[in-house]
Amino acid sequence: MTNSNPYEVYAELIKQSNELMEDMNIGPLELAASYITHAMRIYRTVLPEEDYHKMMTSIYKNRHKIGPIERPVLH
Repeated sequence: MTNSNPYEVYAELIKQSNELMEDMNIGPLELAASYITHAMRIYRTVLPEEDYHKMMTSIYKNRHKIGPIERPVLH
């Protein structure tokens, strides 16, 4: 594990996400599908089988805790 600040990593991911959607002319659903697939492949690669299944179960059980992206209000 690195010493990276998870909030900084998340902020960079948001920035890159917006750039990808603009540069590649893709929508948020296309991007989200790619991200979730890649994330699952990372988990599958680095976790033992049992831990991978625990992670997938945890994600599923906590799905209701994830809120939508709050869009800024422009005045």
